[in-house]
Amino acid sequence: MEDAALAARDGQVVAVGPWRHLRNGYGPAAWDVDGVVVPGVVNAHMHGELSALAGRVPLDRGFTAWATAVARPDFWDEARVRTAVSAMDLAGHRLVLDVATRMVRPMAAVWETAGVWEYGLLCESLTSRIPRTWVPAVELAHGWVAPAAHSVYATAPIVLAGAKAWCRAHGRLFSLHAAEREDELGLARERFGLGPDGVLARASSVVAALDALGVLDAGTLLVHGVHLGEADVALLARRRTVVCLCPRSNAALGVGQAPWRLLRRSGLPVVLGTDSLASAPDLDVWQEAAFLKEHLAPELCLAEALALVTGQALGMGRLAPGVPAAVAVVPPWFAALFNRGSF
Repeated sequence: MEDAALAARDGQVVAVGPWRHLRNGYGPAAWDVDGVVVPGVVNAHMHGELSALAGRVPLDRGFTAWATAVARPDFWDEARVRTAVSAMDLAGHRLVLDVATRMVRPMAAVWETAGVWEYGLLCESLTSRIPRTWVPAVELAHGWVAPAAHSVYATAPIVLAGAKAWCRAHGRLFSLHAAEREDELGLARERFGLGPDGVLARASSVVAALDALGVLDAGTLLVHGVHLGEADVALLARRRTVVCLCPRSNAALGVGQAPWRLLRRSGLPVVLGTDSLASAPDLDVWQEAAFLKEHLAPELCLAEALALVTGQALGMGRLAPGVPAAVAVVPPWFAALFNRGSF
């Protein structure tokens, strides 16, 4: 939109249109947009609690060595976490799905005082073998708390299914890592046996196991998806499950890359996440999309890139009356990647 403006009151957009139409009717509530503005950036998967591990864990010894190093007891540094979150704020990030395993309460305190937290989800990653009734460890004034499963190999099937049931009942997004490494289903069988009614034994893939457990639907976010086959993608597409790609983290850990073209052809809803500073150079989704364009998806057009960055697959990515007044300015360097003189 040329000469664009928007008006906002009480944190919500009340009007969008040309400046000449809004400047007289909304007074100080109207904002004359400077630059190219889009809805706020969405980081659909990150681990803020690991921010202090930047440069402190090995990235050249394989996934297992990295995961072991990430579990070190001295991983937490609140000052570094807040610095990382502040950088996200400056880059226009407004929705964050942050997954915490060990520091749920401290991360909640960080997000409650962070400018980036306009609306978002703090997920408590469950790794327990023991079934339990999940209750939020903390309440948030500006976001929501929900349970998440770490993965099929780290979260017992009954715990995983229970967490999804809670999210479904409370209208929350359910998140889990899946198909990040090739041996996930084998590891799950080793740790948990056959699973309820032999689910893990019968499943042909991690995605098939998740479907048998009843956790795949439009309210599930499957993170990484590196080792997805055609049958997996077709099943996810039927369930309308959202896939979150973290290409820079996958590249750093040497686990491979998600089948971007297959996902694109299937019409599967896709978003982007940064994972953590333990495996990515920053938590900036603009940079994540740029990496995708330059290394995996040269055919990516600007409209698709902006849809990924603003989380349209999660129902975000709109600037219209009634939505949160969370916006970002498209960096000129990002637009230049697409060799276009204008939008």
